Amino acid sequence: MTEHQRRALASPADHGRLNAIILHVGADRDAKHFGDQLTVTINPVVVAEVNPFSRLVAIVEPRLTDVARWYLAADPALLPCLEFAYLAGAPGPQVETRVGFDIDGIETKVRLDYGAGIVEHRGLVTNAGG
Repeated sequence: MTEHQRRALASPADHGRLNAIILHVGADRDAKHFGDQLTVTINPVVVAEVNPFSRLVAIVEPRLTDVARWYLAADPALLPCLEFAYLAGAPGPQVETRVGFDIDGIETKVRLDYGAGIVEHRGLVTNAGG
């Protein structure tokens, strides 16, 4: 890990002095090892050996394919950055059923219409790797 990456992880965000608590890494073996190694809790004898990153929660996401890239997010309880919402008129799972004419039984279809978006960018940080 470079000094720039270490400072990015250790220093709070500029706005509101937020501390990151969630570290997103890819499912690649090296990225998972990076997340596990960075967030390990140790019991140091000397103050200089304290792991300042042990407060991070590492989340391994298999859809992240760039092995060098990682993401940090602030505590959602302090600064919600992502918002999930159901579409208008669909407040939850929509269930439709019909009696089968060609078969003996009932056909069931369940659909969930929702959206997600970033509502606060200051609690999210990414590192392009390298």
